[in-house]
Amino acid sequence: MTIIFTHLDGDGVCSAALIKMTKKYSNAQVFFTHPAGLGHDIKGIEDDLIICDIALDKRSYNKTYSRLEKISQNHSIHYFDHHSMPGSLPPAVINIHNEKVSATEIVYRYFYHELPEYADHIALLGAICDYLDNTPLMQEMLHHYERRSLFLDAGLLAQGLMKSNSGSRYDTLRNVVNRLSKGEFPCDIKFWLKEP
Repeated sequence: MTIIFTHLDGDGVCSAALIKMTKKYSNAQVFFTHPAGLGHDIKGIEDDLIICDIALDKRSYNKTYSRLEKISQNHSIHYFDHHSMPGSLPPAVINIHNEKVSATEIVYRYFYHELPEYADHIALLGAICDYLDNTPLMQEMLHHYERRSLFLDAGLLAQGLMKSNSGSRYDTLRNVVNRLSKGEFPCDIKFWLKEP
């Protein structure tokens, strides 16, 4: 079993959706976390682990490092991120890091040969949500889409995530990740925008 921990924003959600598009990780479980909570949230994990779009928090860095090191003794860990790092990761952790692009673009590039055609749409949405759609790859991909539709989808995604940003909504957000991973776009996912 593989567990994905990701940030609860458009970049994090789209990163997780891209990973779940791959055959190897289609059944991975998705959980949401944040920089200060990562060390606590991974405590006791005994599975392969993928972390997306989570900055390493300076205050909890030592605890997070220690827990990642422990998990990596028996399980694989992939860490996809674009934030500045206060220190290194344990040697066994596969660290895919680039501060010039979105986490979604990092994931897209890493899994490119395993992704379906519609993955580029999701990669663009994540980059747009993080205001990092001006990279050479994202600009090239933008030419294949109607720009206004993409930005509408990105806006719906961002607003829907803001509205659903609470613990009681995590199942709803997991459903969003799953639906995005199956090729649905935010404009098709109406139920999450209607919830009170």
